[in-house]
Amino acid sequence: HYWTYGWGSLTVLTILVLLGDDLGYYAFHRAAHNIPALWAFHKVHHSAEVLTPLVAGRVHPIEMALSEPVRAAGAAMVLAPALWLFDGEPAFLTVFGISVTSLIFGALGNQLLHTETPISWGPKLDRILVSPSVHHLHHSTAAQHFNKNMGGLLAIWDWMFGTLVLPVPGETVRFGLDDSGRQVHPNFLVAYALPFWDMLPERLRDSVTGTATAGGGGTMAASGITTGVIDAGLIDAGLIDAGLVDSGMTAGAMDKLSAP
Repeated sequence: HYWTYGWGSLTVLTILVLLGDDLGYYAFHRAAHNIPALWAFHKVHHSAEVLTPLVAGRVHPIEMALSEPVRAAGAAMVLAPALWLFDGEPAFLTVFGISVTSLIFGALGNQLLHTETPISWGPKLDRILVSPSVHHLHHSTAAQHFNKNMGGLLAIWDWMFGTLVLPVPGETVRFGLDDSGRQVHPNFLVAYALPFWDMLPERLRDSVTGTATAGGGGTMAASGITTGVIDAGLIDAGLIDAGLVDSGMTAGAMDKLSAP
């Protein structure tokens, strides 16, 4: 140990841990959009067609279990050197026990990211901080917005790695997975169970349902998404009769909604 903590070192450590944690969030978030097995769970969050603060918690528990260690690894890149360089456990700037970074980003409207409040910080600051309007595009059904704006608090990662798209004044944004109007997660049970089916490779799903793909891996020729889910044993057929699963969801829609 070489130093003791002071106001300067606490400030630097607080900022660096924020950067490490948010970089870890970005890394996992980008993987969740590009790795089909992860997307199967992450799209539970994206299937919300109306943004409210509750959508922030619309996260599959499997995704939560996988994402937190990645974020912790990002923060550890900063905390490990701090443990070696400084005397005592790492400490951070707080106000009445609340993290300064939480207070700052709360004041900047972080709670509004999952609301339909169109707030932008402008074309320059939106490249640094995630504004509600920037995050709205992340939930957009428009193809040009797919896999964009994946930063949690900071937009700098999107800016650096080429995944940033800025809001256009007056632009209309629709939320959800696509414009079909069909909800693939109509209730709690389906939202929790269906990702375990969606995460399976397409060929394995074909073998379970007894269907083949056209052109060696194209559109599935199944009668509907519910057929595969029932055959896989994830959802009982009685749920369809009870109206808990939409039996009209086509297999073609399943392919589109399963793709990251």
